[in-house]
Amino acid sequence: MKISFEKKAAGKSDAVIVFAAEGGKLAGAAQKLDEKSGGAIKRAIKAEGFTGGKGRLLIVSGPAGMPLAHIVVAGLGKPKDLKARDFEGIGSSLTTELNKHKAVSAQVLFDDEACREAKGVAAAHLAEGMLLN
Repeated sequence: MKISFEKKAAGKSDAVIVFAAEGGKLAGAAQKLDEKSGGAIKRAIKAEGFTGGKGRLLIVSGPAGMPLAHIVVAGLGKPKDLKARDFEGIGSSLTTELNKHKAVSAQVLFDDEACREAKGVAAAHLAEGMLLN
């Protein structure tokens, strides 16, 4: 599977991965993607009772007006408790879910809001978790 880290959804990809904190609070990139999808992410959060708990995933399939098959919202839990190494477990869960949905490519939209740790360090742990699965 081809994984890329982007600031915003770009090009064609099977899936885009965004993040939400506990309570379903969407990070900046997720909010922008929700707007582009006509509110599909927030509707799915409400419909599925997604809480944004650490490691929990929400799949939004076939978002309207978007050239991708899935939006994956990864729960981060409480941002103040989140450590960069927690992203390894999240990455492993993401790979399992993406493989289940037969995704060949995915873009990770990683914000500064996603982790209080350095973004590059957290992203590296996420990638490591995705590769080790």
